[in-house]
Amino acid sequence: MDWQERIVCTPGVVGGRPRIKGTRLSVALILEMMASGATEEYLLANYSHICSDDVRACLRYASESLEPPITSEIDAWIAGVEYEQPAG
Repeated sequence: MDWQERIVCTPGVVGGRPRIKGTRLSVALILEMMASGATEEYLLANYSHICSDDVRACLRYASESLEPPITSEIDAWIAGVEYEQPAG
């Protein structure tokens, strides 16, 4: 899943925080609710304008946000990706 299709940041909307596209539901709100015990089914029942892919996009966004940036060949090796030398 590509969270970039579903998560956006817009200055002036929800304080510029990451949110589900087309809504005012922030990623943080979804994560806080899930951390407090809300299930995906609960979220979908109470926020009918979102879908399962939106909830998963919030989780993916949070997961990828916690990954350290790849800034060296060693980082790339650990992540299992090819290292691209920065231009300049």
